[in-house]
Amino acid sequence: MNVGLGLGALLTLGLIGCGGNSGSTTVTGTAPTSVEVSPAGVATLSFMDLEAVRPDLLVSASATLPSGISFNPATSTYTFNGSAANAGTFNGTVSFTAVSGVYTETFDLTTTKAVAATASNPDPTQTWVYSGTQVITVVASAGSNTATFSTPQGPLTAVLTDTSTTPATVKTYTFTPSSDPTQPLTETWTGVQPTQVTLGGSYAFKQLVLGQPIATLACTMAPSLTWTPASCAGYPNSGTLSISYTGLGLISETTGVTFGPGCGQVAFDGASITLGH
Repeated sequence: MNVGLGLGALLTLGLIGCGGNSGSTTVTGTAPTSVEVSPAGVATLSFMDLEAVRPDLLVSASATLPSGISFNPATSTYTFNGSAANAGTFNGTVSFTAVSGVYTETFDLTTTKAVAATASNPDPTQTWVYSGTQVITVVASAGSNTATFSTPQGPLTAVLTDTSTTPATVKTYTFTPSSDPTQPLTETWTGVQPTQVTLGGSYAFKQLVLGQPIATLACTMAPSLTWTPASCAGYPNSGTLSISYTGLGLISETTGVTFGPGCGQVAFDGASITLGH
């Protein structure tokens, strides 16, 4: 059953009131700033930010990077100076070490987006800060490559500060690959300059309050997300996320997010946006 992420559950959890209602996109309408901080929006856009440097880009020094990302081979560091998935300003770095096909990434990224001003708040913003370590393990065989994701040092952290609310709202999420151990987060591609990249499996975001999880967003890709680097380097142009929301023992609810048909186009329940625009 495909339903929105329930308003009643979100009211119970106190998650409403950040950049507009941050519940189901069906309930809150189509305003991008509301969609982006909804549970489905967080599970989709923050994931795109965290995986902006895909494994196929990580292992190929000759890869064409998405707009706004540059690479310094002397320091093994990617520098971001462009648009994030929510079209905010994306700044910071992802540095890595590589040993025998194992790439350990360290995140220090921040996105800042101006949102609609009010008489009492003329310059509100929504800021995401991403930090932590992710490990990419790449196995190559007969020209084909398989990369698996893990966070052995603990989950990545995504912290939202929204000054459009009074007082400013702060939300903390943690990200881990493989919300379902039978479906690890995996990317596959062929060749140094692949014509198509496929990402499948599962991942999870958990919202924390005082360090304790109060809600889980478990995400599964079915069908897998696909990139076509020659025409759309930065974002998927097809694929579907099934996002299951569970909070404080409440019945789990599920919503679908579909990518395409254009580069970076994403359709939620009752709303659609274009990533990076």
